[in-house]
Amino acid sequence: RSPAAAVTDFDFRKYLELERAAESSEQFQQAMRYWSERCSDLPPGPRLPLPLSQDRAAIHSPRMTARRHQLPAARWAALRRGCADHGLTPSCVLGAAYAEVLARWSESPRMTLNLTQARRSEHHPSVPGMIGEFTNTILLGLDWSQGATFAERASNFAERLWTDIAHSDVSGVRVQREMARVTGQPVMM
Repeated sequence: RSPAAAVTDFDFRKYLELERAAESSEQFQQAMRYWSERCSDLPPGPRLPLPLSQDRAAIHSPRMTARRHQLPAARWAALRRGCADHGLTPSCVLGAAYAEVLARWSESPRMTLNLTQARRSEHHPSVPGMIGEFTNTILLGLDWSQGATFAERASNFAERLWTDIAHSDVSGVRVQREMARVTGQPVMM
């Protein structure tokens, strides 16, 4: 049997079936307990000033603008050295910078960000060869009032992110559904 034939025998539907079956594992149950405990402490999403936070349904013609900036190689190298000096990755520092901007605009320094994560569970030998959207969401609850300096806040961001990623068998969507079930209110992060 050729490797190509093996890939076509295993499709995304079967992948999802294996994902559902994994929900009975101890690892998944441990992650579910973690998020059940965290649900009570997760703050709402950033409360941005109007018109930034208006009801999405009221926006009939959304206008989005993509912004792009590339750091020169020397500045990128300096940023990487600075990150390493604080034991942080550039991804965590850039995520913390994003949270810093949101916290300054938001009505509260406590907020939950809904982050995407590439997550491809290798339940089957054919999974690495599959083409598809293998993303998960993580709810990252932050208290941006903790930490006197940006480096301290970035360190808190990274610590929370890595802890939450360790429990990412349960998606942020599932956590939001659980929160809505418990509170009886829709949860938007």
